[in-house]
Amino acid sequence: MLDAEHRELVLAADGDGPALERLELVTRTFARNLTRAPEHAPLSLELLTLAQRVPEIKDCFTAHHRHFIERLRAILADVPAHGDDVGGEVDAAAPALAAIADGLVVHWTLSSSGFDLEARLREAVSAVIRGL
Repeated sequence: MLDAEHRELVLAADGDGPALERLELVTRTFARNLTRAPEHAPLSLELLTLAQRVPEIKDCFTAHHRHFIERLRAILADVPAHGDDVGGEVDAAAPALAAIADGLVVHWTLSSSGFDLEARLREAVSAVIRGL
């Protein structure tokens, strides 16, 4: 499951085009993959719980998360920014975006109403980018 997600996110992140378009594509790809297979979100939460006792599961999720943040960091480094500490802002923004995605997936998983994961992710990513 993680390998398939990783392959699709790499294709989206490493494509041609401006950074903001690639970031939007990563966001859309992430959300669409989950909405096509909604059972993956609660399964991931269950596996994360098991990861506290099963080192192999923890290693898989840790590596996957690290690669995701590295891809985000690479894209964010290409976003036109202003300010003196762009590198520091990118280093802070990449894990923040990953945490936002994780949190919104939890809300989406628990939601009993029409929660549009793709729209919420797009809005959240846009808010972070405007802050760069």
